[in-house]
Amino acid sequence: MGINFTVNIVETNLQILDSLSPTASTSMQRDLRQGKDSEIDGLIFEVVRLSRQYNLPLPAYEIIAQKFGFKG
Repeated sequence: MGINFTVNIVETNLQILDSLSPTASTSMQRDLRQGKDSEIDGLIFEVVRLSRQYNLPLPAYEIIAQKFGFKG
């Protein structure tokens, strides 16, 4: 896709995750529990659509998307 990152995004995200409390939850988890709209389309479904577009298998995302009703 031609996206260049100026930092190591894997390392950066792992550092963020390591700093969280073990009981922390994501805003998407909280939204889904409360029956609110969530970012599931942009954070899960769009990743699956892009993986298909670029022929990049992402089986874990496919499984998760299907469990949440993705029909793309």
